Amino acid sequence: MAEIAMRSDTRTGSLYRFFPNKESLFSAMMRRYQVKIDSIFDSIDAKEVSLPLPELSDRFLYAFLELNREGASVARLLEEQPDGSIKREAFRRNVLHRIARSLKWQLPELKGHQADDMAFVLLHNMKVMMAFSVMKDEEVRPGAIRELRRMNRLYLKNRLKDRQVTP
Repeated sequence: MAEIAMRSDTRTGSLYRFFPNKESLFSAMMRRYQVKIDSIFDSIDAKEVSLPLPELSDRFLYAFLELNREGASVARLLEEQPDGSIKREAFRRNVLHRIARSLKWQLPELKGHQADDMAFVLLHNMKVMMAFSVMKDEEVRPGAIRELRRMNRLYLKNRLKDRQVTP
C-alpha cells in the first residue's frame, strides 16, 4: 500500500481511509474498469446497422486506449496469470464475454464458439495496441500501429469471408 500511495502521490493514511487493504483497492479498480469497458462496448453495440468491417475492426482495436491513459493496470488485469486470483479471472472472462457479445451483435451470422474464439484473438490485439500506444520510439510507433490495424482488419475479413461465415 505504501508503494501504491507513493506512485499515486497520495498519503498512505488517506489510501487506507478509503481502501482498508490491497484487495479492496483491487476490487474497486476492477469495478471502475468494468463500467468503462461496458460503456465502450455499449457504444459499439448501439449501432443499429452492422458496421463496415474496417470500422468494426478499428473500434475493437482502439477500445482500450482510453483506459490505458489511466495507467497500465488494466492491461495487467487482463493478463493470464497463474496467481490464482478468482477476481482477476472473472474480470478477464467478463471482458472476453463483452467482446464476443459485441461481435455477435454486429455479426449475427457467427456460429457456435466462433465469437468466443475471435474475442480471445481480438483481446490480445487490443492489448498490443495498448502497448504500442505508450511506445517511446516515435520512429517505430506509427508504423507499428498502422501494421497492427492492417493485420486486425485482414484477420476479420479473412475470418468472416465478407460476412459469409463458415464453421
